Amino acid sequence: MKHSTLHLDIWISAFGAGLTITLIGFLCESLTSSIFQPVLLVSMGASAILIFYRPHGDLSQPWHVFGGHLFAVLLGILGSKIPNLINSLHFIYVSGIVIMLMLLITHYLHCVHPPSGGTALFVLLSAKQIGYFQLFGLVLLNVALILLIAFIIHLFSPHRRYPNSFHDQKFQLLQSLGVSFLTQKIFCLKSDKEK
Repeated sequence: MKHSTLHLDIWISAFGAGLTITLIGFLCESLTSSIFQPVLLVSMGASAILIFYRPHGDLSQPWHVFGGHLFAVLLGILGSKIPNLINSLHFIYVSGIVIMLMLLITHYLHCVHPPSGGTALFVLLSAKQIGYFQLFGLVLLNVALILLIAFIIHLFSPHRRYPNSFHDQKFQLLQSLGVSFLTQKIFCLKSDKEK
């Protein structure tokens, strides 16, 4: 029984991550097609894998995802404003400084999210071509959508807590909707209170 549950969990993770990236791409395209280019951040793929493969992990929790990407875009924009003094090596030095500062800041604010390092480098490379406000909006839209979609998908899986603090409230909400009984029977699982 445990072996089949593990396989089912992996399939749910893979389906959730793929569906999330597809929905983010379509939603961003429809909401921002004339404003932002590109519409889907590459680092969202890594965030989706963390959120769906390890939904209980600290690095997957909403504050880590939101805070990590928020500080990534802010530091990427600040890094892009550093004057180009070293020509060809400028990006390499500034990239190292941005990643170093991002790790320090997110560590002390308890929001380390490894995929956000990719966001910082993307913003650093793209800020002057795309624009600061557009990049800020693009990152926040991607993050808001990934968190919303992850929350909805995890809501209907009784053995997944996302976010971690929502677990007991999730069972109460699903029971009030009449969904909990069905999903518990499908996955043969019980809430923490029933164990």
